[in-house]
Amino acid sequence: MDGAHSGSDTGGGVGEVGAVSDTAVASPLDGGAVDKVAVDLSLDHPATPPDSPADAPAADAPAAGASCNLIVNGSAEAAIGSSNGTPVSTPGWTAAGEATAAQYGLNGWPAITDPGPTDRGLNLFSGGPADATSSLTQTVNVSQFASSIDTGHVTYLLSAWLGGYQGQGDNATLTVTFQSASGGALGTGTIGPVTAADRASATGLWPRSSSGAVPSGARTVLVVLTMNRTDGTANDGYADDLSLVFSGAGVCNPDGGSVGLDAASTGLDAARDVADGGSSSSKRIYAVNYNSANGSDNVTSYPADGTGDVAPIGKIAGTNTKLAGIVQMALDGSGRIYVLGKNGLTDSTQNIEIFAAGTDGNTAPIATLAGASTGLVEAVSLAVDGAGKIYVAGSIPCATCTSATHPGIMVFAAGASGNVAPQQIIAPDAYPAVDNTGLDAGDLYVGVDASGNIYVADSYSQKILVFAPGANGNVAPVRVLSGDKTLLAGCDVVAFDGTGNLYVANYNGMSVTVYAPGASGNVAPIATLTGANTGIGYLATIVVDLAGSVYASGQAVDSTGRTRSAILRFAPGANGNVAPVAALVGADTEINASSLAVH
Repeated sequence: MDGAHSGSDTGGGVGEVGAVSDTAVASPLDGGAVDKVAVDLSLDHPATPPDSPADAPAADAPAAGASCNLIVNGSAEAAIGSSNGTPVSTPGWTAAGEATAAQYGLNGWPAITDPGPTDRGLNLFSGGPADATSSLTQTVNVSQFASSIDTGHVTYLLSAWLGGYQGQGDNATLTVTFQSASGGALGTGTIGPVTAADRASATGLWPRSSSGAVPSGARTVLVVLTMNRTDGTANDGYADDLSLVFSGAGVCNPDGGSVGLDAASTGLDAARDVADGGSSSSKRIYAVNYNSANGSDNVTSYPADGTGDVAPIGKIAGTNTKLAGIVQMALDGSGRIYVLGKNGLTDSTQNIEIFAAGTDGNTAPIATLAGASTGLVEAVSLAVDGAGKIYVAGSIPCATCTSATHPGIMVFAAGASGNVAPQQIIAPDAYPAVDNTGLDAGDLYVGVDASGNIYVADSYSQKILVFAPGANGNVAPVRVLSGDKTLLAGCDVVAFDGTGNLYVANYNGMSVTVYAPGASGNVAPIATLTGANTGIGYLATIVVDLAGSVYASGQAVDSTGRTRSAILRFAPGANGNVAPVAALVGADTEINASSLAVH
């Protein structure tokens, strides 16, 4: 390479200088998932990075309670980016090879109009002009949070926008390694790569995220951004908006607080779905309200630490929203709101309306997933992973079945919009004659864990089926949880905590059963919430936050002594016939929650 990408560089360039690839169409969901941060350019973050990772000082994490991203210069904005392919100094990072910050739209790198974060600045990270592999590394000192980390209740969220060039396989990955005081590895988390297939051969960046528990004993975090070249000359692995956020009592959180919902009142019409959009007093709880009589469906939000009959602090409502016949809602890792409903009160087909994080008022969705190609007809459940990949389950169209539909799961790419087909369909070839999936009926409730495994609660046959992340077609599940020892009874919702434990709502059994990660076969739960003290009656749904707090629909007594429908909160580790630690209940709430979600 001569320091500049060229359109004639058919092996690995990034197109003509300043040009946009014909296949690089902007995604309707290019909302920024990570806040930009101010970067300290003092001696702690020298303008010229040290020669090796061992020389790089550990950047101190922000103080507890501060609004923070633990990664220094995760936005690549701390200095002027390269304009010609020659690596430049990238403050806060130690470079191995030619990895560097580069300017959007120059030298053929992705344009500002290509898919990527809408809050992007001038620069992104790139792998450089010639290296097969290059990387950027930094170490974050988190020892000031030691007492909180060692409780085992601190969780992390790792996120970034990752991508590549056209149909080439060049890519980027982001890895964090949690280390002890002596430098020993205690655990890792990785996101990426975004493949050419994931990008549909378009140039740009797409959001990815992963979450989990911070290992007890962690004192530093090694952060490594790796760019890999598989085609051509230039290393066209791209990244931007890198973020690592801790949540938990006494640690630095994205909005200045700690994990866990406090009681809040709702003032709802008919709360069908509740979602928690953060982790402190600035966090919001979202509720989907369905009114079948007049179609005035809406999404309302409330402060998570509110108590009593608090009026909504936000409301998505009106004709522009296109909300009707709501079935369920979910949030992705950036807080975008996904609502599964009908195309109007009289239309038999369905759609998924997608709203930007923080949307309020009579606001149109930023994207709509609808049309014959989507197969959205009789879906009964919706899940969205942290990166925005969409999962729906229920009855889906079938041309080779004895009826028009059969049970199945459909998975849509992150950023899917319009009349597009799902990337994956898990379903029988000819139900019920040719079926390896084990999906017995359309009453299916889908969930996805942090590793991308797809869980389906089949309430008809009382079992939990687990499919591999890339499962497609008439495939068998990799695990099945079923049998009398499981205590499954009308299982209809699945949820996960930060350590991977599986929680199941059993509406027939009026219980919440909890299973260890990887549970399979006829095994007993490791915990069960049930009994008169719990307030769990005809259980419709549950949700679990990363710290393990359980939220369930049930009943509680309000301040007037009247028993009403409620959303019940149980402490992490709650087991047996125990009372909730809080309840959303009151005369003005009119809660009738049939679905919950936590973000």
